[in-house]
Amino acid sequence: MPVRIRGGIVQLKEPHSLPDALAATAAARPEHLALVTPERSVTYGALYTQVLQLAIALCSRGLKRGDRVVLWGENGWQWIVAYYAILETGAVVTPLNVVSSPEEVRFAASNCGASLAITSKSRFELLPDGFDLPTVVYGHAAAADVPSLEEMLTRPGSPRRVASPHADDLAMICYTSGTTGRPKGAMLAHRNVATNARLTALMHGREHKDVVVSALPLPHVYGNTVLNSAVAVGATLVSFPAFNATAVLDAIEAHRATVFDGVPTMYYYLLRALNEQSRNLASLRMCAVGGQTIPVPKIEEVERRFGCVLIELWGMTELAGIGITHHWNQPRVAGSIGRPIPGVEASVVSVVDPATKLNAGDVGELAIRGPIVMTGYFGNADATAETITQDGWLLTGDLARRDERGNFFIVDRKKDMILTAGYTVYPAEIERVLAAHPRVSMVAVVGVPDEAKGEVAKAYVVPHAECRINSEELGELCRNSLAAYKIPRFFEFVDDLPKTGSGKILRRVLRDLNQ
Repeated sequence: MPVRIRGGIVQLKEPHSLPDALAATAAARPEHLALVTPERSVTYGALYTQVLQLAIALCSRGLKRGDRVVLWGENGWQWIVAYYAILETGAVVTPLNVVSSPEEVRFAASNCGASLAITSKSRFELLPDGFDLPTVVYGHAAAADVPSLEEMLTRPGSPRRVASPHADDLAMICYTSGTTGRPKGAMLAHRNVATNARLTALMHGREHKDVVVSALPLPHVYGNTVLNSAVAVGATLVSFPAFNATAVLDAIEAHRATVFDGVPTMYYYLLRALNEQSRNLASLRMCAVGGQTIPVPKIEEVERRFGCVLIELWGMTELAGIGITHHWNQPRVAGSIGRPIPGVEASVVSVVDPATKLNAGDVGELAIRGPIVMTGYFGNADATAETITQDGWLLTGDLARRDERGNFFIVDRKKDMILTAGYTVYPAEIERVLAAHPRVSMVAVVGVPDEAKGEVAKAYVVPHAECRINSEELGELCRNSLAAYKIPRFFEFVDDLPKTGSGKILRRVLRDLNQ
C-alpha cells in the first residue's frame, strides 16, 4: 500500500524473499560494486553467482528447505555469500556473534535444532568438544573431514536458482543477548527482514549511488539491516571484520563514502582519532547511530566534526532491525529517536498494565506493532506470550516517552533503572549530563547497593586522552542539571568500558563489579 512521507507518496512493492532482492539487484546492476572487504571486492553479478554456486553445493550435501544452519564467524565476503546461499536453499540462518562463547554456540545449535554449521577458521578451532554438527569452514584449505567454503565455490556446474523462499517463510532465528537468562531465538520471516531493509533505505535516502562504510557485526540486527538495505537498493558496502577508528577513516576517504553506520562507542573512538589526525570527510551525506542512547552534545560534536547529519535510530532483534528513526533530510528534534517507520505503529504503555496507553510526556514501556514484528521465540511459547500481546503489540523492554508531535524519546532500559530511596533514576539521563563535559570521552552509570537507600548511582568515566578530570567538577556539573537524588555518589575513572561484540556498553558487567 502507498506510504506518505511528508509531502509525497512513495509506492512500496510487496516484499519478496531476501535472495529475490539480491537476484533483482544483480540483474539490474551486475557490474556495480557490491562489496569491499580487506580480502577482496565483488560486483553484484559475481556475488550472486557465488551465492548460487554455494547454494547448489549445500543442497548436494543434503541441506533442505526449513533446515537450520548456524553461521558463526568474522565479517567477510565469505560470511555474506554463506548467508544468502543458506537463504537461497530455503533453509534458515542462525547467525551468531563472532564473540559468542563456545557454550553459547552449543546452546543455540541445540535449541534451534541445527543440521549444519558454517564457521570461520578461527571459530572452528573454538568449537566445543562434542559439537557433532557437520561443519563447513571458510578461510582455510579443505581437509578430508572438513569441507572448505572456498573449495565448494570452485566445483564445476552452472549457477541456477535452487529454491524460491516465500515472503512468509522463516528466514532467521536470531538469539538475543540473554542478559536475564538463557538467550531466546527470535524468529524472523523473510517479510520481516526485507520490509525493514527497504523501509530503512527509504527513511535514510539510501540508493545505489551510496557507498556505505560499516564495521558493525553482520550477525547483529543493526549490521544485518545495513547489509540487506544496501542489497535492496544496490549500494556499495565497505565492510570490516572489526572496528578500528583509523581504518574506518581511511575507508571513508579512500572510497568517498557517503554513509557511515555505527554504535555510540564507535563515534567516541572516531572523535578521539580526529583529535590526533586531520581527515577529509566531505563525501559523507549522513551518518547513523543506534544500539544505545547517545547524548545530544556528542551528536552535535559528531555533526560539527564530520560535516554531516547524524541520524539517531532505534531498533531491536525482535523487529528485524529499525523500528523508529528520523527521515534523513527532514528537521529533527534534539534527543529524539524520531518517529515509527512507515507502516509501523508505536505506543507508550503502562509498565503495570500494557493495555493502558499513556499520554504524551508520560514515561512507560515502548510497544511496537506492524509487519516487522517477529513471529515469536523459537520453541518458547511462554516467552512469546509475555512479549507479544494478543492484539499484536511487541513489548520492547525500553522505557520511553513521546511528545505532542509524535516524536519518541528513549529514557532507558527497564532493567537498568536505579531505585534510590523510593525514587526512580534513569542512568541514561545522568550519562547525557556527564557526556556534555568537554573532557569526558565515554561514561556509563549503574546502580550500586546502599544500606540506607537501597541503591545509589555510580558513574564510570573514561576521560579524553591525556586529559585530567576529577569527581568534584563532575559532581558540580550534575548538581547544576539534576535533582539531588540523581547525582552519582561515586565516580570511578577508567581507561575503557566493557562492551558487547557490537560495541554496546555493558552496564551489567559494571553492576556485577559492585555486588
